[in-house]
Amino acid sequence: MELRQLESLIKLIDCNFSVSKAADEMFLVQSTVSQHLKKLEQELGTDLFIRRGKRLIGMTPIGDQVVKHARVTLASVKSIRAIGQDHINQDEGILRVCKPSRRDDLGATVEAGIQY
Repeated sequence: MELRQLESLIKLIDCNFSVSKAADEMFLVQSTVSQHLKKLEQELGTDLFIRRGKRLIGMTPIGDQVVKHARVTLASVKSIRAIGQDHINQDEGILRVCKPSRRDDLGATVEAGIQY
């Protein structure tokens, strides 16, 4: 099982079971998303979708369970990636150096600051 299969599954649901819209939003071709979904069903050995002809119209009860776990898994992956990104960026940040406002000779407020 691959993350991209789970991502395709969730995107498909978010796009109201439109494979072409899911593919567009993922910057993939429709056949790739269809392959992801087919391989996921093959690996699990069961149908995840309710079909009307070739069209996907909903989730089977097993499909609903898989979706719940897929959402949790993808959220965990996002958290893990954030941890890695925080580690990479730990030496980066914003330093602001400012001095208090003052009034110039004409009475206007002047602020000075430098941002690094």
